[in-house]
Amino acid sequence: MKKGLKITLIMCLIIAIGLFLIAKFVNASKIVKEENILKNASMIIKDNTLTNNGCKVIITDTEKEEIHTYGNGYRIDKKENNKWVYMKPKKDIGFTMNGYRVKEDNKLEMDINWSNVYGNLKPGHYRLVKSAAIQMNNQYKGDGVVYTEFTIE
Repeated sequence: MKKGLKITLIMCLIIAIGLFLIAKFVNASKIVKEENILKNASMIIKDNTLTNNGCKVIITDTEKEEIHTYGNGYRIDKKENNKWVYMKPKKDIGFTMNGYRVKEDNKLEMDINWSNVYGNLKPGHYRLVKSAAIQMNNQYKGDGVVYTEFTIE
């Protein structure tokens, strides 16, 4: 009887450790990894446009060597315990493949409505992240991001 109890306890311990490691891995995968921040580019939310379902952003891009082409896609991260965590969209989504570049004044304005993707945001601190394709000497060099933080009260 003691041998059977020991085996049962060891199996329970192995299962508990396995569940702990799985939970840790799942939570770690939600944390945003370091990304390539675009050179000489920034994004702000235009005054008086932020709501819990969208905003208008202004991207300022003064980069001279690289060409940054911005798309319609974006994501929202939420700050939890001082770490940025990916927010899961409420459904599978897709964005059109349009490409936009800054105008002669080095600015690009875009309307963002995240209600269909994330729903209305609850109070908290968030980050809107937009990516751009990087081109140099007529060659694709990868992607980079620009972001802006905001708070919903």
